[in-house]
Amino acid sequence: MEASASIEVAKHTLLSCGLILAIGTLASLLAQKIRIPDVAVFLVTGIAIGPQALGLIHIEADSALNQIILLFGASYILFDGGAALRLDVLKQVWITIVIIATVGVLITAGITGLAAHYALGIPVSIAMLLGASLASTDPATLVPIFRQLRIRDRVAQTVMSESAFNDAVSAILTFSLLSAATGNAPFSLASSLFALAEQSVIGIIAGIALGYLASLLIAHEKWAFLAEYAPVVTLVAVIAAYFAASGLNASGFMAVFVFGIVLGNKEAFGFRMEAGEAQKLDEFVLTTALIMRIFIFILLGAQVDGLGGHRGGCAARARGVGRALRERGARDEQREAGCECACRVTTANDRHDRIPSRTRRDAKDERRS
Repeated sequence: MEASASIEVAKHTLLSCGLILAIGTLASLLAQKIRIPDVAVFLVTGIAIGPQALGLIHIEADSALNQIILLFGASYILFDGGAALRLDVLKQVWITIVIIATVGVLITAGITGLAAHYALGIPVSIAMLLGASLASTDPATLVPIFRQLRIRDRVAQTVMSESAFNDAVSAILTFSLLSAATGNAPFSLASSLFALAEQSVIGIIAGIALGYLASLLIAHEKWAFLAEYAPVVTLVAVIAAYFAASGLNASGFMAVFVFGIVLGNKEAFGFRMEAGEAQKLDEFVLTTALIMRIFIFILLGAQVDGLGGHRGGCAARARGVGRALRERGARDEQREAGCECACRVTTANDRHDRIPSRTRRDAKDERRS
């Protein structure tokens, strides 16, 4: 029975993945025809085929498959975005990137927190925690959008780089405010700055080291014995960069992005691949990044809680309110019944106490007479 159940789950998962790929390919073609970023089309497509609409796919948000797709897909999209950047452009805008990824995140968190405090009426500590969690931009969304939009390279590469590097700033700010709000540890500016520097340095070093090693294995004049397996090397290196940085309590996404920058600019470090191998690698990276975008954003769209979920939530809240009112009414009735019983008992006791006193007075009167 367990084996058959596992087979049914595997069949359902395989069918869902096949549907996502097939429908996602058509959605990508549609996005290309109407000339809009495919991310938006994938999200709408996911909503349409998700359980709230047609019900063609249903993959839980907390399932292992969904988490693997989101984690690896976001990492590979970041690698693809980093590989598309050019070092000569980054040298011109690195000051802007640092300011936006640090001061910009703090300003955004502060404005969002104050707005949440005054508009929603929540405590300041909780409002600032909300602002910190919403301050960073999502690189998995911005990278493909700015790669497809026709804008200046300087602007596109600035936005893509900032979206990758602000992850560490937002994470440190969020956890610092969380510790302060829960009372586990007071907020310390020095410790936060030290943690930011530590995460950034470790993430950048991990990305540079693995990027240089991958370039050495696929593009060195003497040591490129894995040149034919360059696509596999990139897959392994993306996973290794993420977990190497995460294992050292640094930003895995930053490490993956820096790894992509190093590998995409390997010629600046003295490495050069053959034309045919380089073309195969570029095609593999583009295709894999497209597949990851299809899976990530169609799944995100399919997991949107739409009108049905809203109605269900409203119905559940209404039932909860009704149940609370009924319970309150029952408690009031019990309280009234208890008060009535207490009054009856008190009256009976008073009568019992009064009867002996009358009897004694009657006896005294009879003796006097």
